[in-house]
This record gives sequence, C-alpha cells and structure tokens, in this order.
Amino acid sequence: MKDIVVSKRYASALYGSLVSLEEKNKVVEDFKGIKGSIENSSEMLKLIKSPIIKKSDKLKAIDAISNSLSLSKTVKDFLLLLVNKNRLSLFMSIYDSLIQLYNEDMGVTEAEVVLAVEVKDSILKEIEDTLSRVTGKKVTANPKINSAIIGGFVAKVKSSLYDASIKGQLDKLSEKMLEV
Repeated sequence: MKDIVVSKRYASALYGSLVSLEEKNKVVEDFKGIKGSIENSSEMLKLIKSPIIKKSDKLKAIDAISNSLSLSKTVKDFLLLLVNKNRLSLFMSIYDSLIQLYNEDMGVTEAEVVLAVEVKDSILKEIEDTLSRVTGKKVTANPKINSAIIGGFVAKVKSSLYDASIKGQLDKLSEKMLEV
C-alpha cells in the first residue's frame, strides 16, 4: 500500500512538471518504450527489481537504455532520480499512475477487453469506437485473450461490464430456460 502512495507521488510530481502537450506525449511514449523493454527482457526486469545490483551499475544501465531508446532528458533524469533514491523497483507502479494521470488529462479511459482469439487492429478499433459511444468518453482497449468466452468480447470500463460474448449469451439463455 505504501509503495502505491509513493508511486503516485512520483508520477504526480513528474506529470506536474510537464508543461506542453508535446512534452507529455513524449514522456508517455518513453515510459511505454521502457515498459515494453522490461516486459520483453528478463535482464531489464532484474535490473529494476534487484536490490543486489549496485547503484553504479544501475546508473550505467540507465545511461545505456536512455541512449538505445532515445529517451528524453526529462525521462532519463527521472530514472536517474529513481536509482539515486532506491525507488527504481517502483517503475511499473509509477508507470501505471503516470498513464492514469495522462489519460485523465486527455479525457481517455481504459477498457480491459477480453477476447476469445487475437483480432486485427481494425476490429479492436471498432470495439473502442463502440465503447466510446456507449460511455461518452474516448476509450482505449487493453486486449486480453481468454478462449473460455468462445467468441465476441467482454469489456470492463471502470466499474461497468459489457458482455458481448457467446458464453455470456449462452448463460443468459440457460437462465431463461431454467425459469420456464
């Protein structure tokens, strides 16, 4: 719980320091790049999470990562601050808080969309557009795969659940048949 509060404070301080929309977009883009690197590299995850790795080694690694991902000076300095304050392990939590602040600022809400199979980006875009019309906000989808829903999708936007899955329809039909 304490880590979440600390992460929100770091994210809020970083986001509050950003003035222009261009700067906000670049920082969010950089954070997404770092997150992708962490998710695709066990070495990056180890670098961030391990308290055993020396601070000097982490600082060198941040410098190398910054150069390879072409990170903005703001993000590089922020990462160096996290290393110096022994808070680099909070990066993923800070990322989540930063994205939440950015989305609120941009009037965007995220939806967890469960699909039976991988779908094309165009279909995901149609789902986002439909959810945007229903919710009245711009929606970005975070797709997850679960073959148990058979087909269609289930979307969770904040506390609302939209079930357009075949399994959901079969469950409703089954309930109606039991009522008769």
